[in-house]
Amino acid sequence: MDLSHNRLRGEILAAVASLRALAYLDLAGNWLCGRIPPEASGMWRLAHLDLSTNNLTGCIPASLGNLTALAFLALQQNTLTGPIPGELGKLAGLETLLLTTTSVSGEIPESIGNLTRLTTLQLYTNRLSGSIPPSLGNLVNLLDLELAENHLSGGIPTSLGNLTNLDLLILSKDATHDIGFLANLSALLLDANQLGGPIPRSLGNLTRMGYLQLSKNQLVGSIPAEIGRLGSMWFMALSENRISGSVPAALGNLTSLIELDVFCNKLSGSLPREFLNLTGLVDLNMGATTPSPGSCPPTFAEGGAFNINRRRVELGAVRPYPQLVEANFGRNRLHGHLSKTWASSVNLTILNLSKNMITGSLPPELSNLVMLEVLLLHTNKLTGRIPPELSKLPNLYKLNLSQNQFSGGIPPEFGRMSNLQYLDISMNKLSGSIPQELGSCTGLLSLLISHNNLRGELPMTMGNLGNLQLVLDVSNNRLTGGLPSQLGNLVK
Repeated sequence: MDLSHNRLRGEILAAVASLRALAYLDLAGNWLCGRIPPEASGMWRLAHLDLSTNNLTGCIPASLGNLTALAFLALQQNTLTGPIPGELGKLAGLETLLLTTTSVSGEIPESIGNLTRLTTLQLYTNRLSGSIPPSLGNLVNLLDLELAENHLSGGIPTSLGNLTNLDLLILSKDATHDIGFLANLSALLLDANQLGGPIPRSLGNLTRMGYLQLSKNQLVGSIPAEIGRLGSMWFMALSENRISGSVPAALGNLTSLIELDVFCNKLSGSLPREFLNLTGLVDLNMGATTPSPGSCPPTFAEGGAFNINRRRVELGAVRPYPQLVEANFGRNRLHGHLSKTWASSVNLTILNLSKNMITGSLPPELSNLVMLEVLLLHTNKLTGRIPPELSKLPNLYKLNLSQNQFSGGIPPEFGRMSNLQYLDISMNKLSGSIPQELGSCTGLLSLLISHNNLRGELPMTMGNLGNLQLVLDVSNNRLTGGLPSQLGNLVK
């Protein structure tokens, strides 16, 4: 009987016990309230019971342990209280047990270890305390074990090393002392906890690991070189921790890596040349969110140097990351010229090099990045003219070149950028007049060209920018003449 995802109200009546021949009962996704009737244990043929996502309260009846035919039991997303009854350990045929987000408390019963046919055990986001029972090591068919967001303490029992089929492990913040013996683990998610201490070197033993998520914790120390053994790794997130030291050269062994996220840490030193082996990278985020220096790849340099923690490392021109889609290296201390070899990263949609110390001119070859949507180069020391070739970027909607030392005029070709919504070229050394062609950028929401050396009159075509909603700032220039009456067209 499937009555799920309706708007059924009221309590589950004790009369359900009379449905002795029922094998399948799904009441999930309703507005049922009250307690789970202990009399439900009378449905002795029941193999599937799903009461999830309701407003049920009270304790889990110990009598559910009499439903010995159960293979699937889901009680998650209710407001249940009290402990997990040890009697559930009698459900020898149970394959799936879902008790997440229920507010159950107490310890995980040792008897859960009797459920040797379990493939999925999800107990996360509750108030469970105590240690992880060693008996869970008996669950040799387990594929998915999720215990996060509880109040568990102690280490991980070595008996969990018996879980050779385990594919996904999500643990609590207090139960992560050593997981290196889970050699078959392919995904580990420990993010958004309060994990402290260093990243365990034993992670290098998890050679099947493809997905590692450790962000938003309080991890310290360096990135262990042993992570370089994880040749199957395709996703690694270590962001928003307190990780320090340099990026190990062994990271260049992770040639399957598609996404690497280490922003907002305290990394220092130069990035090793082995990092250039990661040619499959699609998303690379190494930007800093604090004034602390970060790290950035040598791809940005062309006969220049990096200065990380006042250490200069000379680097020659190197090849780019051809598959890269997003690159964020904002707020580091990158020195040197921006390499024209980045023009080969034709899949880039976001390039953020803002708040560094990049010098030299802006390569016109960047116009080859036809997929580029966001280009952020503000707060550097770039010089020379703004390349008019940037107008060939058909998908660019955000361009910020402010707080540099660009000179010359504003390229009239910018008027061809029909998708441009945000343009900031303020705080440079631009001269000449504001080109009338800018009035053709009718998609602009924000236009900032203040603090330059622009002369002449404000073009009447500025009145064509009827979509301006945020700001039009041309202050601190040397403009003359009157205000064009066409500016009245900017009022919607």
